Amino acid sequence: SLQRPGGAAPPGRHHSASAGLCGQILLFGGGDRPSNKLLALDGIGVVRAALRDGGTAAVPLREVSTRPDEEELVPQSRKMHGAVCLLPWAPLCMIYGGWETGPHFPDLWVLALGRSHSDLEGYARLGGQAEEADSDSGDMQHPGGDELVFVRVMGPNGEVRTVPLQPQLLASLVQSGQLRMGRPPQGDTIRRQMSDEEEEREEEEKEAEGDDREEDEEAEAAGEGEGQAAGKKKRKKRSKAKSSAAPPKEGEAELEEKEGEGDGLSSQEQLLSILRRSRICEESRRHVERPHPFWDTQPVPSMEAEYGQDSGPIDDLKNPDEVRDEPYPLPDQFEWCTCNVDDDAEAKEIYLLLSENYVEDDDSMFRFDYSVEFLRWALKPPEYLRQWHLGVRVKSKTNAKLVGFITGIPANVQVYERSIKMVEINFLCVHKKLRSKRLAPVLIKEITRRVNKENVWQAVYTAGVVLPRPVSECRYYHRSLNPKKLIEVGFSHLGPRMTMARTIKLYKVPETTQLPGMRKMEPRDVPRVTELVTGYLKKFPLHPEFTCDEIGHWMLPREGVIYSYVREDGGEVTDVCSFYSLPSTILGSDKYNLLKAAYSYWNVATTVTLHELMHDALILAKQHDFDVFNALNVMENEQFLKELKFGVGDGFLQYYLYNWKCPKIQPDGIGLVLL
Repeated sequence: SLQRPGGAAPPGRHHSASAGLCGQILLFGGGDRPSNKLLALDGIGVVRAALRDGGTAAVPLREVSTRPDEEELVPQSRKMHGAVCLLPWAPLCMIYGGWETGPHFPDLWVLALGRSHSDLEGYARLGGQAEEADSDSGDMQHPGGDELVFVRVMGPNGEVRTVPLQPQLLASLVQSGQLRMGRPPQGDTIRRQMSDEEEEREEEEKEAEGDDREEDEEAEAAGEGEGQAAGKKKRKKRSKAKSSAAPPKEGEAELEEKEGEGDGLSSQEQLLSILRRSRICEESRRHVERPHPFWDTQPVPSMEAEYGQDSGPIDDLKNPDEVRDEPYPLPDQFEWCTCNVDDDAEAKEIYLLLSENYVEDDDSMFRFDYSVEFLRWALKPPEYLRQWHLGVRVKSKTNAKLVGFITGIPANVQVYERSIKMVEINFLCVHKKLRSKRLAPVLIKEITRRVNKENVWQAVYTAGVVLPRPVSECRYYHRSLNPKKLIEVGFSHLGPRMTMARTIKLYKVPETTQLPGMRKMEPRDVPRVTELVTGYLKKFPLHPEFTCDEIGHWMLPREGVIYSYVREDGGEVTDVCSFYSLPSTILGSDKYNLLKAAYSYWNVATTVTLHELMHDALILAKQHDFDVFNALNVMENEQFLKELKFGVGDGFLQYYLYNWKCPKIQPDGIGLVLL
């Protein structure tokens, strides 16, 4: 899945899970059936028990059958005797007897899948020993380390439960027909018990269905025209939305019940998408647990260190005279260069390196496509230093190809109560064929040396992978603007019981803005916008401190790069919204070349709600032919994400501080957006 610019592709979120498995497990005995002590569950699909002869055995659940009349699991293995009863809400109870269904469980329906569950209380009892469930943990793992998929299931009486299952077991149950996807048919005798939220969504979906077939066909035709027009455009980020969802993917990692909005699971294809992301999570966990030989030598907190309450530098204070004057050595066939983005030829080289080797989604379907104009905007703020645009070239008199790149731009950043002169590090990129040469650590060390020479000792950066150690972890959300194109290129999927025409109608936005006084930002607005933005950002523990010149640079509109709008009331600017353009190349599509993605930037609402302001931002983005509007759950963005039909992405963005320790910051405490 694609994620924010400047970070690597999000491999999935890593969580430390509470010990043991979710659920309560009792042991049956009595009669002529000797009881065997259950020691553990070796994964959702395997029971490990102590046997009568003193040994132990791992018994696959496929060798266990259900006695519906007794609500228990009866082992079929010759070695294991006795029975295990799973009480309600145990992870396997849902599948094996908890609802007293028959052996093939025809009345169990999977409504949605995800990789997190907010209510984990009472889920961690194993073998009679209570374990405290970590209610803040989004994902759970069993002792064996496999990632779990959380499944929202509807039973015979319309009761809905959420249970964690091993992905392989889930796939097997679905493929064998023991679990069915979607919702029961309308004529089914199952009585649905829906929450108010589900009812609202159902009503919205019915409204979307309400038009006759002629309207559906008309919308279908309109969607085709829209997709073809968008396909002629060029240009997304590391977050693609495979809806069950970044450029992360839309709506797939959280337990979402937004079937009408295209976030549920409707097919085997989407199940495979979930399982693929489970693999991504496993890779992310391995990345976290593996050694970090380079980062262990840097002034960053270790992964094992606790988040303390103290703030301050990690390294002792130094001065620039103590920093080496010579660049760090490179392998013999390479040499350092300082890149000049004002030179058209060099700017094109940077563009080609990034477009062919930079952030790409995990399924190799999308890759960021930074334009030369975007790069000049991103790398040349007021007081930028050219020597902080660092490259590595192949030593050659005829073809000194650019094969490595990293940049820094100056920034004043406030972390809690401390204002710090920092550098924002971005665009770390090494040619794919040279990633075994260990160039990335040398690039980081050399940019650090150059920054230290300017008496700057702290840095802020982001990445989609987990390194030592994030100060915050944020998530991408995606709002479809051109759903037909997003579905056709694999960014999203049709939701359960949704046609293309209904999906197009569901995500349709008005053609004109709804708030009076909305207009494009102009140079005369810079002082007032500076006042609004800087005043708003002060409420967040981590935020940049902008000057008037910096606001002018970052927010004045540039076609194809940055779009900023203000709302004027009585001759005074009262509200401002902005988004920047970061398209992605669509890999492997014959119909489309680029996915146009807008990214939420700086937004301040003082006389209207943030929801109303961002609704107009969506309309403005649609007017500029964007296919999707992306936003992080930073600042106060949670106020509008759900109501404006954003789908949760499967990509995460980690925020890092270099040579600075501080308490952990929640996403809504982050007031910083890096390009």
